[in-house]
Amino acid sequence: MKVQASLQDPTCSNGVVIFTHPPMSATHAWTASPRSFAPMIMPLLDRQALKLAHYADNVGDTQAAALCCEPVTRTTIPAAVLSLVAAIMLGVASQFEHTRSVKPPLLTEIYLLLTIAFDAVRLRTLWGVGYQGHIFKLSTISVVWKLVLLVQEAWPRALGTLEQSYSPEEKVGWINRRMFWWVNPLLFLGSKKDLQADDLFTLNRSLQSGVCSKSFSKISEACYQHITYRTIVLMRGCLVPLIYEKTLSMDPRTAEEYAPVTLMSADIEKIAFGMRYMHEAWGNVIEIALALWLLYRELNYGGLSPILIAVDKLGLDVNSLLVCGATAAAMAPAVGRRQATWVEGIQKRIDVTTYMINSMKSLKLEGLTPWFMDFVQDLRIQEIGYANRFRSFLIYAVSLSFGTSVISPVVGFGIFIALSRSDNGPELTTARAFTTLSLFSVLQNPMSMLLQSVPNLISAVGSIERVRVFLMTENTKEVGFLSSFTSEQTLFPEMENLRDMELNNTEMVNAVEALNWSVGWVSTREPVVKRMTFKIRPSTLTIITGPTGCGKSTLLAGMRGETAVTKGYMKCRYSSAAFCSQDPWLQNGTILSNILGPATYEPRWFREVTQASGLRQDLRSMPLGVQTVVGSKGLSLSGGQKHRVALARALYSRQPLLLLDDIFSGFDADTEKLVIARLFGQGGFCRKHNLTTILATHSKTKLDVKARLASSADYTITLDSKVRFSEKEDSIVSSLPGPSGGDFLPEPVMSDARLSWIVRQSNPDVPHELAAQLETSDASRRTGDVTIYKYYLEMVGILNSVVFFIAVAIFTFSLAFPSR
Repeated sequence: MKVQASLQDPTCSNGVVIFTHPPMSATHAWTASPRSFAPMIMPLLDRQALKLAHYADNVGDTQAAALCCEPVTRTTIPAAVLSLVAAIMLGVASQFEHTRSVKPPLLTEIYLLLTIAFDAVRLRTLWGVGYQGHIFKLSTISVVWKLVLLVQEAWPRALGTLEQSYSPEEKVGWINRRMFWWVNPLLFLGSKKDLQADDLFTLNRSLQSGVCSKSFSKISEACYQHITYRTIVLMRGCLVPLIYEKTLSMDPRTAEEYAPVTLMSADIEKIAFGMRYMHEAWGNVIEIALALWLLYRELNYGGLSPILIAVDKLGLDVNSLLVCGATAAAMAPAVGRRQATWVEGIQKRIDVTTYMINSMKSLKLEGLTPWFMDFVQDLRIQEIGYANRFRSFLIYAVSLSFGTSVISPVVGFGIFIALSRSDNGPELTTARAFTTLSLFSVLQNPMSMLLQSVPNLISAVGSIERVRVFLMTENTKEVGFLSSFTSEQTLFPEMENLRDMELNNTEMVNAVEALNWSVGWVSTREPVVKRMTFKIRPSTLTIITGPTGCGKSTLLAGMRGETAVTKGYMKCRYSSAAFCSQDPWLQNGTILSNILGPATYEPRWFREVTQASGLRQDLRSMPLGVQTVVGSKGLSLSGGQKHRVALARALYSRQPLLLLDDIFSGFDADTEKLVIARLFGQGGFCRKHNLTTILATHSKTKLDVKARLASSADYTITLDSKVRFSEKEDSIVSSLPGPSGGDFLPEPVMSDARLSWIVRQSNPDVPHELAAQLETSDASRRTGDVTIYKYYLEMVGILNSVVFFIAVAIFTFSLAFPSR
């Protein structure tokens, strides 16, 4: 009896199908758009009647399982209830699919097939064991009803007025399509008579030529655009690093003449914009040639009217047999010259603007801000004038492209009629006229694209030439001992401990050696510093003094390998160094990011570096601490603070050699004394970590500070009328007090945990409103800003704006009207 009872329960797979089909089917049908089919009333009534019968059968099955004295298990009644729920959901899903789908529902057919198969296995087993109870009878009726429902669901539907719009293959269900029953009517018809073209079925809409051609064109266009823009990105990715590396390998003064910022912005953008049409040029020429040949066959010489009009609009000799290539050739020289003039105007304005921004504080103190603003505005107006001359060619090309497509049919037909009347040639028939109009329409797009792409390509070629000239400029000779060290204040955080670092020349006893060494900037002039000979030992302090313009910065630049002229011999023990210039270079980021650079954050080392550079007190006074944004060129910091940030970055990099170019010029007296003591005093940072330091300082430095530096220095290089190198007899012992001695009070020590918390979250005293303001992004960057368009309209003027919009409306209407 247990075996018989277990065989009466639906299988597990049947339950899975019950749960998965109706929701999926109803969801698929609900998302589809409603369709109007006729006739619908009677088929729907028939379908719902069958659904109700199936539903009643499941109700009886459930009652028999619950009330009759049938052998049951604990899953029999739940299985019967699930079958009842599935019958209800089947009716709902079938109703949705019938009104919203052309062909029979796929999921319903598969659901009925699977449940019939499972129920058939169940009935076969019950029949084999001789069970003849109520559940057996109701299950047999359920299978029969499902078979009837399957036939009805798989039967093709009557679509009424839409019957001819779909092929039989589109209207049949999954079973019918797999069995190819939908082909039988055509086979029967073919057995009775010879098939004609009208007897064949309508082709599946997804296989029609129009749909396939349009889809293929869209896919191929997308692939073409994708590959084209990938090529443009590759070009940009190659040119920008090349310009950057070339800038680092050149004399800084020479690099400024070529304005690498303009090359990497305006010129690269023009190259990217012009290269969008790199395949349009040659492709359109082929299309134009084929279209002109076909037009020549139809209209004789009248088919050449597009070329004649283009040449005539350019003011060229019509008899010179010039074609579109000559059009581009005629425009090329003028376009190139005007573009070069425009780019030079952009470069000049950017240079002046950059200088103004970098010197904003000085300009405000001197009251020159209004004058500079007017000067920059004049340069902008001048630049717009240059741009107008260049863009006039673009406007001319657009007008030429559309004007040619509009006037060419009229001129072409006129020439054909005139020639036909003069020599009794062929007449202009209706077929010839429509064929010719179609060819003119085919010619319109490539002609327009060619005439518009040529100026952009020429502009791109001009920018490429500017980049080429810049890249071909002679590099600075790599004669300094830091020839790979080409960028100011670039950091090389490679060593974990200064005392364990490797030297590139372990045989050298001295840190730096020079013999009759001369350095300068221009090869055609005398060197700035001549015939220097000196030896500097490791872990020492060397001071370079002298009046303004004597060559202190040039000497340090020669050590870095940035000078154009060097003579003699000079060698260094180290392969890298840290450098601080007179004009600190800071990124537009936080103080923390400027100090760390590419290095990782180490709390103890960071605290020691900021202590030695005198930056700790400044960080405490700032609301955001190390998270303070320095601004462009360190605009939010004072001159001394910028120097101290640059100094902290150099110290944090753990380089064995430290080059300092007059970094104390922006310090106040107290800060200057404090930093000198902490760097070069007894137990100072440089002494403690065995740094070899070369410091260039002005000869007019305060007497007390100068005395302290001189007493601490191991070597002194004096640059005036004669280069002098002196060495202190007892260079190891320094009379300068340590960082906590003398007049200097030690700053309160900040714990590592406290400093780490500041680095992560900034100072706790920061107002919540300020922190929220820093974290909130500008929503206008996502949605756009109406004030930008308002500004453009105000600059253009109301009258010009109205005329522009009216012209665009007329052009759009005229362009779309013939196709309506």
